[in-house]
Amino acid sequence: MKKIALSALLATMIVSSAEAFDGDRKGFILGLGAGVSAISTEVTVDNDGYHDDSSDSSVGFSTSLKIGYGFTDQFAVYYLRDAAWFGYDHNDDNFIAGISGVGATYYIEPNSPAYVMAGIGFGDFANFTEGEGEVGSAFVLGGGYEVYPHVQAEASYLVTNIDESGLDFSSSTFHLTLNYLWY
Repeated sequence: MKKIALSALLATMIVSSAEAFDGDRKGFILGLGAGVSAISTEVTVDNDGYHDDSSDSSVGFSTSLKIGYGFTDQFAVYYLRDAAWFGYDHNDDNFIAGISGVGATYYIEPNSPAYVMAGIGFGDFANFTEGEGEVGSAFVLGGGYEVYPHVQAEASYLVTNIDESGLDFSSSTFHLTLNYLWY
């Protein structure tokens, strides 16, 4: 998967080098963002007769990365990495839940500052303190507004689902981020 993503990124950069960072949404794009997230998790562990259900919620830090190509001033496709970084009050461990996949943005009109976005891909949940992680599926839906050229305020809703042997984890996360998009 990493080889495919790297090859797609390299091809996009070569094809769009003449159009890169010219102030047009068409061509190579790179976006970075940070903000706040509110996450709700549900975990079911079922191993050898041991069964435990738990749910929790927390507020944390949110990050966003977009690397891809704007086919027009209205439509872009990109590699997407959104994540929520959080901890729980009753636990000293640090966690991350996120998505790595393909995303798309559609601006309401060619020069409109308002847009909608969606993404689908691999969902992950990791405990940084214990060095453990699991992978499943995820999707994200959202929208935003370009408050100033290249600066976007975005709200998104991310859902992850991990179903491993003996572990069923799901999370829903609401992200509010401020993003800078080079185009």
